Amino acid sequence: MQIQPDRRLGPYENKARDILFDASPLSELRAFQVLVERYESAKTNVEGFYTHPVRHRKNRSYNLYSFGVGGFRFVAKVDAKPFPKDLASYVLSGHGPFRGRIAKLEGNEMHSAIMEMFVADHSRRKDQYPRRV
Repeated sequence: MQIQPDRRLGPYENKARDILFDASPLSELRAFQVLVERYESAKTNVEGFYTHPVRHRKNRSYNLYSFGVGGFRFVAKVDAKPFPKDLASYVLSGHGPFRGRIAKLEGNEMHSAIMEMFVADHSRRKDQYPRRV
């Protein structure tokens, strides 16, 4: 299988491979950091959807990937540059308390991508998706 150019981890590919296959501990990849956000919405049941991992294309200053599961959004950074200081307390470290941010679904950069995936899936299945009332 050939890896698409925009899905490569650059200088982190070999380290990530070693970690995934138990040849190295996760602490070997210091550029890897993960944040967690909890979605909230007055219009959508956020607990009922998930997204596949996607690379962030808008934020070119970091190499970021994210995915959603059960109302949570996980953002993984594979980049030597640390997250900004205002996000530092939300980085999962395995030490200290677990913290995450609350994020409104509507207006979030992932909202339009989630809605596009939703509509595309229903179009592919040729069924009707719920219309807004």
